[in-house]
Amino acid sequence: MKKDFISLIESPIISAIRDDSMIDAAISSNSDIIFLLNDTIYTLEESINKIKASGKAVFIHFDLTDGFDNSINALHYISEKFKPDGIISTKSNIVKEAKKLGLYSIQRIFLLDSMNFEHGLKTIIANRPDACEILPGTLHKITRKIVASTDIPIVAGGLIQDKEDIIECIKSGAVAVSTTNPNLWNV
Repeated sequence: MKKDFISLIESPIISAIRDDSMIDAAISSNSDIIFLLNDTIYTLEESINKIKASGKAVFIHFDLTDGFDNSINALHYISEKFKPDGIISTKSNIVKEAKKLGLYSIQRIFLLDSMNFEHGLKTIIANRPDACEILPGTLHKITRKIVASTDIPIVAGGLIQDKEDIIECIKSGAVAVSTTNPNLWNV
């Protein structure tokens, strides 16, 4: 049985990597979780195996993995063949199916305006993902509203510039902060 998402987190920083050149730095960081944002059909297996061998949890951004379509069949294939710990997706059907497969699921929502906020909140309440990643992560007032409205763990990501942003995200109620900036992975 899989553990609660929060139990995966000792360090509140999640290393989010855009390409394979960042894997070693992410593995060497204090992060317990690594997000693979832009992997490909050719490199996904090697990337996942390398990260898992380091003892860190690996989540793939399903929507951005190049070479697969965004279908349920592709999700099943990735789950069975590559065995990531979890997925990140903006798509509700993928989040729901990932949960059925025993993967951790992170629903990613972009907060562009009040309509996105309302829709995003309804989506995470309906889908019950293991966590929700909100972007941009620097919207601390909105993070507090989402935290107050649901018991789903919140990950803040996007536009994280420095240690102060990380501190404010955590103060706002986020359980973790994802960043592609390797200079912040050991904060």
